[in-house]
Amino acid sequence: MIPNIFQCDFCSTTFVTERGHEKHDCKYKQRYEHVTKKPTGISAYRYYLTWLKVSGKSTKYIDEHTFIHSTQYNHLVNFVAMCKERGVPDRDEFIKIMIKKNISPQNWCGDSVFKLFLEEYDTKVDPIKHIDKTVDTILRLSDALECDPEEIFYLLDNDTMLTLIKTRKLSPWLLLNSNKFKEYLITKASAKEREYIQKYINPKKWKGILENNTKITQTVKVIVEEFDL
Repeated sequence: MIPNIFQCDFCSTTFVTERGHEKHDCKYKQRYEHVTKKPTGISAYRYYLTWLKVSGKSTKYIDEHTFIHSTQYNHLVNFVAMCKERGVPDRDEFIKIMIKKNISPQNWCGDSVFKLFLEEYDTKVDPIKHIDKTVDTILRLSDALECDPEEIFYLLDNDTMLTLIKTRKLSPWLLLNSNKFKEYLITKASAKEREYIQKYINPKKWKGILENNTKITQTVKVIVEEFDL
């Protein structure tokens, strides 16, 4: 009589008893639970598929089991955590830029890589999209704070302001043409906060960007004047 053999669906380990099989809890089983039931895991799997597609690879036979055994599993999970921590404004665009720059997922979470992403994101995405997002953010904030749009720079706490800049919900395209923002830098932001802002808005680089995009700059100035920013 051939004995029953129980096998793990995730790591293929075999057991001679059903009890042993039921007690088994390998890392791949844990990964599968994460990828199919937890928001972070579900997102990591989605970005894994995005990474493959944008890289020009077929995903026809790719499923959650493929992902949990992939060498990219931990890197993509870390990427999701980094996006949440830093507030990455467009994760799909981030992946496209990483592939364009030939940067593998294992290196996506570094400070220098995030800075590189912002530089590409600022200039490669249509400036009007950046401006529209900033205007939308300002209007939402003015509603929430029950103030006029031009007052938000004085009413927002500095931590929120820095987060909105880092996540590009407030874009340099508009901020650097705003007198109210310049007043904020002089009168409200501390030296340390100004240094932090310059980390994410390089003044020298942006001076050149604005000078080389005079048509966009003129459009922004009209918007700034309209909202008294």
